[in-house]
Amino acid sequence: MRKFRAIVVGPGNVFNKAYLSFIFNLEELNIVGIVGRSEEKLKKYKEMYNINTYSLEKAIALKPDRVFVHTSSDSHYEIVKKLLINDINVYVDKHITDDI
Repeated sequence: MRKFRAIVVGPGNVFNKAYLSFIFNLEELNIVGIVGRSEEKLKKYKEMYNINTYSLEKAIALKPDRVFVHTSSDSHYEIVKKLLINDINVYVDKHITDDI
């Protein structure tokens, strides 16, 4: 079975409540890094899951197969746009934008 290299962007409240309990245990995924604003949260994930932390630009340069976007809703559009322009498959947990 192929394992998809994935990055998590914005491991906040929704990620913790809905995804954290299983995402690191999915056989199909190899979570290779996390991108976030909170140094404290990133340090926690690095220690708990032995995972690297990156800026969004460095994460894009890694060319992951998938990126899971769990940032605040107001940042979704710009982040998703950057990922799609770089030909990276994206999963977004909420709406991409408040505007049409």
